[in-house]
Amino acid sequence: MPFDAPVFGEDNQNVLLRGFAYCNEAVYVFIHLLQKRDISGRMIYLYRADGVSPHTVAEVHLGGG
Repeated sequence: MPFDAPVFGEDNQNVLLRGFAYCNEAVYVFIHLLQKRDISGRMIYLYRADGVSPHTVAEVHLGGG
């Protein structure tokens, strides 16, 4: 996912009010919060050797790297 991609997914407010989410939903909220602070971030899908993606994490772009 590109650093400047729009954030889509479950309503961020619902995730924050509930206090927990699946990893991809939590990353959506985190990336959205980063974008509000003009910080670049993106979603990274982690894949097993069999090609299945069991987990998603965020990558944050700070200070040019």
